[in-house]
Amino acid sequence: MTNEIYHHGITGMKWGVRRYQPYPKGYTGSGKEVGEAKRVQQRDTGISGYIRKKKQEKADAAAQKERNEQLRRAMEEEQKKQHHDADKERVLREGTATEVLKYQGELTNQELQNAVNRLTSESRLREFSQNEMKSAIDKVDEIMKTIKTGTEWAKIGTDTYNTFAAIYNATPDGQSKPLTLVGKGDGGKKK
Repeated sequence: MTNEIYHHGITGMKWGVRRYQPYPKGYTGSGKEVGEAKRVQQRDTGISGYIRKKKQEKADAAAQKERNEQLRRAMEEEQKKQHHDADKERVLREGTATEVLKYQGELTNQELQNAVNRLTSESRLREFSQNEMKSAIDKVDEIMKTIKTGTEWAKIGTDTYNTFAAIYNATPDGQSKPLTLVGKGDGGKKK
C-alpha cells in the first residue's frame, strides 16, 4: 500500500477555468485593471477616446429620445382608451340609439340589453309626455273658446247697456240724471 492521493477533478471541469469569479470581471482585488478593462482605459485617452465618448453620448441621447417617444405614445394610447371608455359609459347612460350602435361590438349582452331597455323606456315616456302635452293644449284651446264666448257676451251686454243708456239720456229724465256709458272716455256725457 502506498500513501498517494489521486484527484481526478469535478465532472465537467476544464483545465484553467475556475468555478467562480472572485472579483468583478477585469479587476483584481487590489483595484488594478487587467485584461479588457485595461485596454478600454488605454483606448479612451486622446482624441479617439473623445470621439468615441461623443458617439456613445449621441447614441445614448437617441436611445433616450426613442424611450421618451415610446412613453409619450403609450400615454396617448392610454388617454384615448380612457376617453373611449368614458364615452362608452356616457352612451350607456344617456346616449341615443345611433350612439349605442357605434359601440355595439364592444358591449356585453347585458350592457346592450340595458341600453335597449333604457331607450325603449325613454321612447314611451316621450310618447306619454306628448300625449299629455296634446291633452293640455286641447284643454287650453277649450278654455280659450269659452273665454272668447264669454268676452263676446260681455261685449254684447256692454253694447246693449250703452244703447239703452244713450236712449235714456235722450229723454227728459235722462237729461237730469244721465247714465254713464261703459267703455266710453267721455265721462258719461254723450254729445
